[in-house]
Amino acid sequence: SIVAEARQQSPFLGEALAAARVREAVPPELTLALGPDQAHLLLPIEGQHELTERLVSRRVGAPVRLRVVVAPAAPAAEAPQPPLRRLSQADVKAEQLRHARAADRALDLVADELDLEIVD
Repeated sequence: SIVAEARQQSPFLGEALAAARVREAVPPELTLALGPDQAHLLLPIEGQHELTERLVSRRVGAPVRLRVVVAPAAPAAEAPQPPLRRLSQADVKAEQLRHARAADRALDLVADELDLEIVD
């Protein structure tokens, strides 16, 4: 196999080719793809580009131009939202009171000073 021959020439090249996948083959061009987490494997393939083309050409029996691309990283998933919870009537009233007190600072201060309870 091409990978075995490449490993005999250079272990790093062999490992890089083993990780690569054929993305497209349109004679005389062969496009190999590396995953986004495999970008470091691009260097051995590009560094021994001529050797790699020679190995592939010998295997397919025709001259090959090699192209290597690194697939883009997938977009990061958004952080999961906490599950919605049902509000009780008391929770709704407490939320309304919190908004009312936040909206009117004077009302909030008076209610605290006189120890009053704000009702609807």
